Amino acid sequence: MGSCAIKKIGINNIYAGSSSAKGKIERPFRWIQDRLVRECARHHVSNLKRAQELLDEIVYNYNNKKEHSITKEIPIKRFNEALKKGNSAFIPLTKKERSTKYLDSIFHLLFHKSTNGYGVLNFYGYEIEAGLLPRTKYLLHLVPEASRPRLTILLNGEIVLSITLKPDKNNLLVKVTKSLDESSTKGRYR
Repeated sequence: MGSCAIKKIGINNIYAGSSSAKGKIERPFRWIQDRLVRECARHHVSNLKRAQELLDEIVYNYNNKKEHSITKEIPIKRFNEALKKGNSAFIPLTKKERSTKYLDSIFHLLFHKSTNGYGVLNFYGYEIEAGLLPRTKYLLHLVPEASRPRLTILLNGEIVLSITLKPDKNNLLVKVTKSLDESSTKGRYR
């Protein structure tokens, strides 16, 4: 998770002060990565879908069945025990925080793009002509959902336009469909 997202939900970074402290988090990732390579070779995996299925299985087994080499406990059991004892920094999200709109406002990709002299914004092959101001720098939030990626264009912190990018039959994002809500059609930027 990027530092912007971490700050937005009220979490501060704590940097590892030593290589051994960093190793506590790096060791499981290295183990999972090594295991995935071996399992893919053993099962003659040749596509990403099957590799993802194996990865999901490896992560599930690591978290729910495998005893951790340092703690000598199964991670999910250790986590649940810490929750019962009140020994966890885990804080469940509120109903508002679980909403798609809230989560999308945290987990998105940011881009800074400027329009050309005609007010057209070029974004990865899309030419967006929607009454944008010429030669103006906009902030773009992209929520990269596989089935319906959404692009929100902002100027000075205000939503100017919200666009849903639709995949075509070849699963390429080539068609732009405008889905303006009431707030993005009002104001001086329309």
